[in-house]
Amino acid sequence: MKLKRWDNQEVIFELECNSLLELLRGAFKAKISFYRADLRGANLHGANLRGADLRDAVLYDAVLRGADLRDANLQDVDLYGANLHGANLRGADLRDADLHGADLYDAVLCGANLHGARNIISFQGGKSNRVCFGFLNKEQKPMFKIGCFYGNTQEAVLKIREKYGKYSTYERLVILYDEVLKNMAKDSK
Repeated sequence: MKLKRWDNQEVIFELECNSLLELLRGAFKAKISFYRADLRGANLHGANLRGADLRDAVLYDAVLRGADLRDANLQDVDLYGANLHGANLRGADLRDADLHGADLYDAVLCGANLHGARNIISFQGGKSNRVCFGFLNKEQKPMFKIGCFYGNTQEAVLKIREKYGKYSTYERLVILYDEVLKNMAKDSK
């Protein structure tokens, strides 16, 4: 499927299948291109966008809950306020993407390229040196995704203390990144 033309009134795709919904649910296996598409508020819940080209697309407030975005090209994408709850972003290219206020609860970010991505930070911590993520939710509050855990700073610190004890290096990293995220929120106003 290839995006042929779009404007404020219509989007025209070149399709080789009968139903866009069929395509997005995975019934049709093809490389999908939404290059520079304006998909503000689009409901792509559960969509199969594996390997899709979404470069420079606007997905502001889009619903991508449970979407398969493995190996998708999301370079320079505006994901402001997007719902990525449970989305699989394994191996996705998110270079220079804006994740401001995106809901990343239960999202799989393993192997995602976040180089230059805005409004998200990644760091390693704990004995296993697992990659952790910090970002701002829609209310400009710092949130953390650490393994299977997702929550605010206070909840993250409590979980870390359960596993590593009080005042661990891991805890200090979360507190440090909490400050970084708060400064990011101030700078964006």
